[in-house]
Amino acid sequence: MSKFLLILISLMIPSLVQASWSRYAYVSPETESEFELKVYVAPADKSNETYVVRLKAVSFPFKQAWVITTPKPLSPENQNQRNRFWSEEMNVSGVESIIPLRPKGIAMFKEAEESKKDKVYELVIPTSQIRRTYIYIDFPSPVNDGGYFYSIDIGSYVKTTK
Repeated sequence: MSKFLLILISLMIPSLVQASWSRYAYVSPETESEFELKVYVAPADKSNETYVVRLKAVSFPFKQAWVITTPKPLSPENQNQRNRFWSEEMNVSGVESIIPLRPKGIAMFKEAEESKKDKVYELVIPTSQIRRTYIYIDFPSPVNDGGYFYSIDIGSYVKTTK
């Protein structure tokens, strides 16, 4: 019996260890190097009416990305969306929109050729929404894999001008 318990425990430990380091990563200009994620945010043209956002597609297709726009800016803690996405039903309270994001060049409804190049998320955001728009990257449902799940605070990349 003790051998059975020992085997059972040793089989469970790797799973518990992997899930135990699953951690929320708030990404901003100050923290992106900690998470090895480089985010490019810049005006799309001289009018400054829109911004281009570009970043590597983290662990795609296993992890998915969503663009979330809220009525007002959220604190870093409130940008953690895991409960929203992992609940039985999608909770849409407190948001204006949640849009799935696909890497550039990857078709939505068709198998795309596997490319050796890094896959990249690229989008254009109106200036009026930039401070309340976030890119959230996570597994779409609960897993025992661990790793980081990310909220990229797009507004933190835009300098305030006076």
